[in-house]
Amino acid sequence: MNTRPKDIQEWSRFFHHHYGAANQGRKWHEFAVMIGARACFAISPKHRARPTDFAWHMSKAIAWMIGLHNHIAKPFSNKCKFGPAADIGWLLLAEFPRCCPYCEEPTCNYVSSIHNSARRKERRNANVAKCVALLQREPGVRHFTLQDWADIVLVIYPKDEKKRTADHLAGKIAEEYAELIRELGNLRKPTAEKLADYAEEFSDLFSRLLVLSTRMLATFASKQAVGEQKTVDDLVWMTYENGCPSCFKRRSLPEDICACRSIEKEEGQPGFWDDDTLFGPEGRLPDEPDLS
Repeated sequence: MNTRPKDIQEWSRFFHHHYGAANQGRKWHEFAVMIGARACFAISPKHRARPTDFAWHMSKAIAWMIGLHNHIAKPFSNKCKFGPAADIGWLLLAEFPRCCPYCEEPTCNYVSSIHNSARRKERRNANVAKCVALLQREPGVRHFTLQDWADIVLVIYPKDEKKRTADHLAGKIAEEYAELIRELGNLRKPTAEKLADYAEEFSDLFSRLLVLSTRMLATFASKQAVGEQKTVDDLVWMTYENGCPSCFKRRSLPEDICACRSIEKEEGQPGFWDDDTLFGPEGRLPDEPDLS
């Protein structure tokens, strides 16, 4: 029986346990395709209007994001000069050390003249130093839940919660995804600087996904679609409580380790990556349930 992860570190270990074997040998672009596909489904107006659909796609986008970082953690441990960035909690805090990485304010003042990439890179070493100091004062600070991190980001950027619409946040997710793809492409020959650029874009997209999840969960609760408001951790756990949801859908039995490829071979189906077709029948991904 699965045990629900208590913080971001445990979520990382949880997904590595279930998908580590299946993800061996994958290329970064395979993770990127699945992150993009799941995020696009989640942010579409159709799926945002339906709690079950949104939970399924968003939780999978978050899982693929964590899987991506687990997949490329080794280059981080060998080459990244900005600390133990293979630790996803450390990575996020190094990019957002309880303040905006551009203006350094605990609550961002949105001064456009200093919110640019050059400024952020200029402040990179200082932000990491702030993260180190924060961890020295509060050693357990990197053990936060998914919802905790969304709340931290919303304290830094309150406009994301109060003024920006879900459509605007969805547009920002698409923008951050494109920037992450660019930096992933630069990791064919990883250097410390390229890994730091990747960490920046990874943190931005991951944070946006959690912020949109928080917004939509509040919307669903206000419409009494889900009763009491859920957390982002609740949303992800709903999908992964029985391990790999695709294995569970096929066999109606919890699978400790993802066996999708073995099941596909048993059933005589082509494996997802053995087939050049990304989308399955009726425009759905191969492991996507028919929620209509």
